[in-house]
Amino acid sequence: LALIVGGSRGMTGSVCLAAHSALRTGCGMVHCALPESIIPIVSIKVTEPVLHSLQETDEGTPALNNIDIIKRLSANMQAALIGPGISHNKDTGSLVRKLLSVLSIPVVLDADGINAFKGYVETLKDHTGKLIITPHNKEWERLFGILPKAPNDIINTVRQKAIEFSMIIVLKGNPTIIADSGGKAFILPVGNSGMATAGSGDILSGVIVSLIAQECIPVNAAILGVAIHGMAGEKA
Repeated sequence: LALIVGGSRGMTGSVCLAAHSALRTGCGMVHCALPESIIPIVSIKVTEPVLHSLQETDEGTPALNNIDIIKRLSANMQAALIGPGISHNKDTGSLVRKLLSVLSIPVVLDADGINAFKGYVETLKDHTGKLIITPHNKEWERLFGILPKAPNDIINTVRQKAIEFSMIIVLKGNPTIIADSGGKAFILPVGNSGMATAGSGDILSGVIVSLIAQECIPVNAAILGVAIHGMAGEKA
């Protein structure tokens, strides 16, 4: 079972893409926790996932006071994905940061889930369960600053941050670089420039959370997820 926390008014596509990809990758059941007002739209787009209503901000994003309900939902899950379409609202950012400290299951942090830590990067260290983040270069810059130019320096920088924050990093690109909390780095030369299309990252995060929910070790889920995603992109 996988839990996806995301969505906001006007941003329903991301969470639907992630839910679809998680199911296509073999996850037995997907639960989506969403702002109440977008559930009618999402229920038309997807039929298999179980949808759970969240209280929302005036902007139609998940509110901070949903901590307890999301924690209860997570008790029956093997993994969670936080971020697709969740938006930049201040209250929602506080929710995302708090969730990492209270959820004991592995968490994949993607999209605006990553952006919630802009200016709060040290709080990434407060995660309770295993953590995977999936930034592209711009999201990386918002957290850690501009990457070096030399390929070896990029790899070493990603490795160092993975060790410092005790997390798995999937730096999306061509090639994609993955580093685990022990400092191992993996280079995956799969994919193509067409995969820079909006929504492609939501598909990847759905694949990874699905693999973890199927009891794949998180770093292996990241590696296998990127490989599956990249090969699918090449075939498409």
